[in-house]
Amino acid sequence: MDAANRLNRRVVRFVGKAEARRLARAIGVGAAGSLAEFLDFVNAGRELYVTDEALEMDLESVDDRHYSVSVGNCFVADNVRAAGVSEAYECAVFDRLHGWHDALGLPLTDDLLPAEKCLRAEGWACVRVLEAIPGVKASGMRR
Repeated sequence: MDAANRLNRRVVRFVGKAEARRLARAIGVGAAGSLAEFLDFVNAGRELYVTDEALEMDLESVDDRHYSVSVGNCFVADNVRAAGVSEAYECAVFDRLHGWHDALGLPLTDDLLPAEKCLRAEGWACVRVLEAIPGVKASGMRR
């Protein structure tokens, strides 16, 4: 299960990066210069890939570097619970969001987000605060 978790998290981050790049090119968006620009992009485009019916995700700015992510209904948690692997599964939902950071060139302070169990599958609230580094460019968009 450890190997499956590591691979899943890497793949989900890669998929997030690819989908955000595709969306950014389609709507003519370059790199995000600020956290506010990043959050606007995510909120505008997220539902194209995963609807709120499958994954309710609220993102709220805390300050110019931090934002909170609150996950409500989550298809991943439902599947993890149904498979009976909630004690061993590491949540990859935030790795997908991390891929969006990679694509828009707005790095998070953690190059690899800490592994966390799926809180929703365990019946807990799922809220995380992430920290971006505005003004520092990651790999970002390729034109």
